[in-house]
Amino acid sequence: MIEVWIERREECLGEQACVVICGEVFQIGEDGKVVVKGAAGDEFEVCVKEAEESCPVNIIRWRRA
Repeated sequence: MIEVWIERREECLGEQACVVICGEVFQIGEDGKVVVKGAAGDEFEVCVKEAEESCPVNIIRWRRA
């Protein structure tokens, strides 16, 4: 399992790159900012890394749980 969280969520621009890249883990909340759907399996590590790299404000964080 990997633990995924959004640091400084208030800085999210809502560009949705993370959702396009890894929609199994990320979604856009009612306020237009990214939220994490929940715990992610190891099979999503690659797309989470790609989403992290694509984030224009560098707020996606993750680690192996």
